[in-house]
Amino acid sequence: MTRTEAIAKINARLSSLADDQVLTVADMLDELTATVPGLRALTTRELSLIEKSKADYRDGRTSSLDDSEAYVESELARRRAAHSKA
Repeated sequence: MTRTEAIAKINARLSSLADDQVLTVADMLDELTATVPGLRALTTRELSLIEKSKADYRDGRTSSLDDSEAYVESELARRRAAHSKA
């Protein structure tokens, strides 16, 4: 579920709640936001990387866990070899 879908679902359900239930939801939101540390806004670069990732996934440019592990292992081996030559 996306953020937009979640907000729409919440909004749709709120109108059918009794007054005391709406107040309970408001209290829950106050508690939730009081315990969540402040989040910083994403940078332009971070937002760009997220969009690139979504496009990669949509276009089938993904890798399996095995592919990822193999890449990490080979990169670590390359770096160890380069470091040992220094």
